[in-house]
Amino acid sequence: MTEPFGIGAEVWPGLAKVTEEAGELLQVVGKLVATGGRPDHYDGTDLRDRLIEECGDLLAAIGYLTAANGIEDAVAERAARKRQTFEGWHRREAERRAIVKPPGPHDRPPPGQTSAAGSEPSETGAPDL
Repeated sequence: MTEPFGIGAEVWPGLAKVTEEAGELLQVVGKLVATGGRPDHYDGTDLRDRLIEECGDLLAAIGYLTAANGIEDAVAERAARKRQTFEGWHRREAERRAIVKPPGPHDRPPPGQTSAAGSEPSETGAPDL
């Protein structure tokens, strides 16, 4: 008889596999964090390749778990809603980073020098606008 939570078990089949695969993904993520996001690891492995493998393995395990336990549709609906939330967060953060602070009085170049925008001062000393 298969142990509870294993593939083919009577009690939450696939749950143990999801736990295993999630742990393996976390190991790769931890290594990426430790390298500052660089994919080349000191042990010679390519962390980007490992990330792809472990994400795929976890998705497969989640797919099995949800199908084997009759929760596939409900999980897919939840995942779609959550993905929209993440995309919204990403968009807002990208917009926040793109906002340029308007120049203040201390950001202006001294009279007679070219401004950051490249406008040359006029004969009166004021920049041409």
